[in-house]
Amino acid sequence: MSDEQANAISQLEPEQEVDRIRDIIFGHQMRDYDQRFQIVRRDLERLQQEMDRLAERLAERLPLIFRRGRPFRPSRLFSLPWLIRR
Repeated sequence: MSDEQANAISQLEPEQEVDRIRDIIFGHQMRDYDQRFQIVRRDLERLQQEMDRLAERLAERLPLIFRRGRPFRPSRLFSLPWLIRR
């Protein structure tokens, strides 16, 4: 083995050792944070899908409000029972 190869190997070993020590000390914590972020991402995606569905339903039902001939009040949008029905 040449001196250059031995030098390259010896330089990699401390870096790998530092990574190993870092994993021993912080590994559990990092995995815990990663798991929490995955849960938050999943919940955020689920909430976004629910908001999209609600926006579609609202867009479908808004014309019904205007056709009834009643004066439109924005406060009625969120109190109408049909907004809750699926």
